[in-house]
Amino acid sequence: MGERTRQGYPIPADRNPNGLPENLIFPWDSAATVVSAAQSVGNSAVEALVDKIRAMIGNPVETEAVATAWRRAARQIVSAIDASEGPGLESAKAELEARWVGTGGDAAITWIGQVVTNGNETSAILLAMASELDGMRSQSITAYKEAIGHIATTAKLILDTAGGVISKIKKGFDITVITDALSDFVELASAVANSLITHMDAMKTRIESLTNQAIALKVAPLAAPAMADYNDNGGWQPRNPTGSKIGTPR
Repeated sequence: MGERTRQGYPIPADRNPNGLPENLIFPWDSAATVVSAAQSVGNSAVEALVDKIRAMIGNPVETEAVATAWRRAARQIVSAIDASEGPGLESAKAELEARWVGTGGDAAITWIGQVVTNGNETSAILLAMASELDGMRSQSITAYKEAIGHIATTAKLILDTAGGVISKIKKGFDITVITDALSDFVELASAVANSLITHMDAMKTRIESLTNQAIALKVAPLAAPAMADYNDNGGWQPRNPTGSKIGTPR
């Protein structure tokens, strides 16, 4: 596409610093063609728009990694509660309720219940945040692919019109086709960018709501002193067990 085209929009040595799949690598050559043509006809809006498109995708690899980490953390919390991967807090609470009475036993049962509630609420928020990240990643990729498609289409039209030589645009031939193509590009790509911005604004509002929910979580207090009451004043009193044979009543 010629040195002039490349000078119109500098192309870095590393075209894919974030290790994106081939179909998501930014089309640097096509972008350089479009920007160079826009500079030749005095269209100042194109380069900033191309920059915006390039930034659209963010870093989907890192976004997916963060979402995966949050889902893993949520699963670990749930597992600790529901015994899906071994003994859990819910089964421990059930055993206590089945085998013990008294102020100590009641305090322990209440405390474990609070921990279970906290864990369920926390895991729900983590999963919701991961879902928002998944949605952001998906929406960004979709918008980005559509936008770079507009870049490629516009670049091809420009090169076909100019016979593959961008410098021809400066020699006074009829540039109507090129100016129209650039105007169409600005209109179409701007619509994609604005749609993504609208989606991101809505997502930001939802994330702020989840953040506030996380801040408002009531952390389970320290174990009540009554839990350590093993004296003969009714702190821990055995009763006929109805659960599995775990532990020895005091």
